[in-house]
Amino acid sequence: MGDVRIKNKEGETFIPATRRADGTWRKARKDEQPKYDIKARLNKTGLPSTSIPTPTPNRTYYSAQKTVYGANFGAPVFVPKPLINEEMMIGPQIPVAFIDKPNACITVRDQYEKQLFSIRRKIEDIQQLVDKIDKGLLIPQPNQLEKIKRRPILELQVSELLDKIEKL
Repeated sequence: MGDVRIKNKEGETFIPATRRADGTWRKARKDEQPKYDIKARLNKTGLPSTSIPTPTPNRTYYSAQKTVYGANFGAPVFVPKPLINEEMMIGPQIPVAFIDKPNACITVRDQYEKQLFSIRRKIEDIQQLVDKIDKGLLIPQPNQLEKIKRRPILELQVSELLDKIEKL
């Protein structure tokens, strides 16, 4: 199915709950939530696994100062190097899905459009099946008849998705 990350009103991206083939559900999880802590990384920083340092906003860092010798011999003059912004150190705040897969669903609208495309493809398959049955090229099996009976439900889902997209 691909990458289905959703962006909520607060701007956080997360992976929604999905249903497995056996009928059980996977839990929704935050995109930034690590699946496990790598012990080598934790040992390297010397921090416990529960405290991961997070940068504070609007904070600037000075890089090392360089010494410039002026007209007064022996009296060093300290000239600070330019400030390093936190954005320069960390990088821009782009969702991970956008960096890894530029065509990944990030917004709710993208998710609805992807579902709409999938349902329309199913309706198209049902129409091809009905055409083959009408021409006599195919004798319908019970599961195919059930698929044909689901067509009105799928068309209703298409209209609901179109309404949701219009409201966005």
